[in-house]
Amino acid sequence: MSRLRLLAAPLAVALLLGSCNNPSSSVPADASKGTSTDSLAPYMPPDSTSNFEITSLPLIQSLSFAPDLCNDAQDVYVVAHEDDDLLFMNPDISNVVRQNHCVVTVFLTAGDNEYGTQQVGIDYQQYWRDRESGERAAYARMAGVANTWTEQIYTFAGKAIRTSVLQANPRVRLMFLRLRESNSSGVTMRKLWEGPDGQVGTALDNSNTFTRQEVLNVLNNVLTVSEAKYVHIQDTNPISYSGASDHADHTAAALFGQAADKTYTAPHVLIQHRDYNSNDEPNNLSSDQTADKVATFKTYAAFDPFICYPQTGTDCIAPGNFHYDWSMRQYFHIDPTQGGSVVRLPDGRLATFVVGDRSSSLRKTVQAAPGSSSWNAWDDLKGNFAALPTVASMADGRLAAFVRRNDGTVAVTTEVSSGGAWNNWVSLGGVVSSTPAAARQADGKLSVFVRGNDGQIYVKTQLTPNGSWGGWAGVWGPKFASNPAAMLDRFGCLVLFARGADGAIYTVAQTAPNGGWGSWKSLGGAFGNDAQPVPGRDQDGRLEVFVRGTDGKLYQRWQTFSGGWGGWGRLYDVQFTQSPVVASNTDGTLEVFVRSVSGSVMSIKQTSPNSAWQPWTDFGGSFTTVIGAVPDATGRLTAIARGTDDRLYQKVQGDVTWSAFLTP
Repeated sequence: MSRLRLLAAPLAVALLLGSCNNPSSSVPADASKGTSTDSLAPYMPPDSTSNFEITSLPLIQSLSFAPDLCNDAQDVYVVAHEDDDLLFMNPDISNVVRQNHCVVTVFLTAGDNEYGTQQVGIDYQQYWRDRESGERAAYARMAGVANTWTEQIYTFAGKAIRTSVLQANPRVRLMFLRLRESNSSGVTMRKLWEGPDGQVGTALDNSNTFTRQEVLNVLNNVLTVSEAKYVHIQDTNPISYSGASDHADHTAAALFGQAADKTYTAPHVLIQHRDYNSNDEPNNLSSDQTADKVATFKTYAAFDPFICYPQTGTDCIAPGNFHYDWSMRQYFHIDPTQGGSVVRLPDGRLATFVVGDRSSSLRKTVQAAPGSSSWNAWDDLKGNFAALPTVASMADGRLAAFVRRNDGTVAVTTEVSSGGAWNNWVSLGGVVSSTPAAARQADGKLSVFVRGNDGQIYVKTQLTPNGSWGGWAGVWGPKFASNPAAMLDRFGCLVLFARGADGAIYTVAQTAPNGGWGSWKSLGGAFGNDAQPVPGRDQDGRLEVFVRGTDGKLYQRWQTFSGGWGGWGRLYDVQFTQSPVVASNTDGTLEVFVRSVSGSVMSIKQTSPNSAWQPWTDFGGSFTTVIGAVPDATGRLTAIARGTDDRLYQKVQGDVTWSAFLTP
């Protein structure tokens, strides 16, 4: 039966190189202008033109995981070099490996560093093979099992790919495309991404040739076969916060991963991990996390002679060494279109919540006074994640914030007292790939709703108002592919909405206030993969549901007094991006805010309570997302949006212009 499964050298030098850790400072920045390939002959093995692995390892046609092996938790990591994953994506990888997720890490380049190894007399073909051995040892350590692997060749999109499967934990698999990294001759992975269509790169083991599209085909095939629920890539748009640039291979690999992800349509989460530009950020891992991350990296480093060159073991990985310093932190690239939450506190002030790009934690800012245009400095609620927060009020007025962690579990933090400090994050468990939705039941108990990785909707409810939490329960129905949304109806029953895998919007209601659930009903429609239903409540208590259509326009359907639903209607012809934001005015009318395709904020409002709709109003501005809209202490709606300059802006009903306040 379906169920929500519960799981138990200096930086400036390194930036020039094809691997993350080569201390050689005289390597040419442009490999095409470096030493000719003829001079590399002494460093290439005699059989370098033959592919001994393809002919000696078994060729297996499928890498599909057994149905019950992964517990609906599959992670795929796509990185440029061996060690990028260990430095920039941990402790996430350690966490999911130890929680028995299925983990596939794809290394696009061999990390061969042809020119750097030549300068110090290292056989660069042996060097990149040793780096792969280091990765296997590191993953075995993370899994807590013997470093014994089954080496096989799997076919993805017609390419034979070297794959290592951890024998004592076959959930863990490493794949090596072995393209040339940017500090090497020939057509490198970076050149495949940046160069003209039709360029061909050859794997260093001569197993395959790749065009740019063929690399994308392999990655898409890996995501599909692995049934990835969490896709992890490097930073596609690294911002130079303190002058430190990122490695070009990191960005190219991230763009390959992002492009492949866009063609992978199964419900899943995309997480971008920051690389070199996290160098000057504060350390945000605990001492235990740092110690474990350092120990894992040292396990790898024992195979990589460049990390502590000349080779002296791994003693150089100590405080002050940049590998150690990177092991003290983990940061994420936050999509500026992600949004956040806006709520009103009991004292009338508004509070805005976002996940910060510089903090990779939940941050809160509160108005200096009710109705004020000034806002207090950010309060850091800690945590280490990249997902959209959901904030709701408990029965006693205290706030509760929910977030999906990077391992797929749900976490919650609550205010100690209204408007005061916050408690530590507490795990609610689960394995989910949706943004949580939260709503109070008629008796005041708070419920949180998620879409599990099996496509079902699950709910967890406080045992008493403001109290501890019960277990997860399924609200069984068809397969769903969107975030859930919940709202109380006029009878005091919670009503759920979600988009089905067939593109239709479905709804289900409690059979009685605080009670069980009826049967899901299709409201029809054919909405796209990014469509998220958003409910609103009319003054008379009837619910309406709003969703962005495949044509980019706003569609709406409403409850009838007989208990049924009217037909879908389109609210004029404005095209917008992302999901709509629905708010209630104090006069009882509903108002919907969107970000237009030109970047301005627009709204559409009912002509009177429970009635038809006025034409759209354009409020102007240039924004990446609308975060929320809530009535302020005077009853005027206040809209909060994120500008293209990365600052937050507010606009209150009656104001002519937007006013900026903080940068996330």
